[in-house]
Amino acid sequence: MRITLRVKKLDNPRRVAYMRILRRIGSGCLPGEPVDAGEEWVVPFDAYMPSVIVDERRDIEKKIVFHLSDVGKIQVNKKTLKIKKSPSLSEVKYNIQQRRSQAQKLVEEDLIKVLGDPKVRVGFGVLKYAFTGLQPIYRITVGLLQEEEYLTSEKIEEEDTYQDFINFMIQLGYAEYSERKLIPTNKMYQLNQMMGDVIETAHMMIGIMLSNYYEYLIKTMRIIHFVPYLRLSASYYSDAVQFGELISISKNRLKSNMGEYYKGAPHVSIRRRLGIDTMINELVDARILSWSKELITGRPEIFERLVGVREEFPISDQPYAY
Repeated sequence: MRITLRVKKLDNPRRVAYMRILRRIGSGCLPGEPVDAGEEWVVPFDAYMPSVIVDERRDIEKKIVFHLSDVGKIQVNKKTLKIKKSPSLSEVKYNIQQRRSQAQKLVEEDLIKVLGDPKVRVGFGVLKYAFTGLQPIYRITVGLLQEEEYLTSEKIEEEDTYQDFINFMIQLGYAEYSERKLIPTNKMYQLNQMMGDVIETAHMMIGIMLSNYYEYLIKTMRIIHFVPYLRLSASYYSDAVQFGELISISKNRLKSNMGEYYKGAPHVSIRRRLGIDTMINELVDARILSWSKELITGRPEIFERLVGVREEFPISDQPYAY
């Protein structure tokens, strides 16, 4: 990647903005076309952030540049060509982090959908800590398949925590009411036949609920204990997607990735209490990640359904200069 800097006469707003960027923010940002805003020019600028992805088993690294648009704006007085207003370095850093988070969110959204597909056969049952707040899904599913008598509409109404989950299950076509009793549908029986066991079906139903209602569960119902598991998994698969194929990385690199991708994100206290080493082992046992000797890798079935998201990443293949 080559960066070319040329000092020119400050006779237009874009050059004025560029010199302010160089002095106050850094050479990784470039100004765009000025926008006429009456008595001043508004000059938006983009950031170009290099990222190095490493496959530690093969000792190969790839350098990628993220083109993060509109991370700040500089206002330039039309008459004097003096800076009227400019963002601080901390504001620009925050905006850059937000743009990077948006790219990471793409991986998360696709990953949770893949993990919730019964054909992928993720072992949700081993993610014990992630079950906090999700136990009603397990109990409802087991009750349905074992034809428990307590699943009447009257009894269910007494359990406030069950209502949302039952509504979700009905919306997805796994349960329905018949004569004021909740019963399983053919879709539920088919899932049970695929999983081969009532307990495994109940665990899979948790994954199905997460894949369909993840945002609602964490933002509205405040069920957040699965969040660090998804983020840790996404921290691996995001690098693999950027690299273009499955890679093998150390625990330390995966920990570093998570810290970088989710800097300042909420719910990190859960991760600290549980411990990343424990989470990695559980994710391997759940068949979300895998061991490649002492290194961590992913599953081809999961990666192949995620790699397409790379097309949506704001990656620049061109060197940048002004």
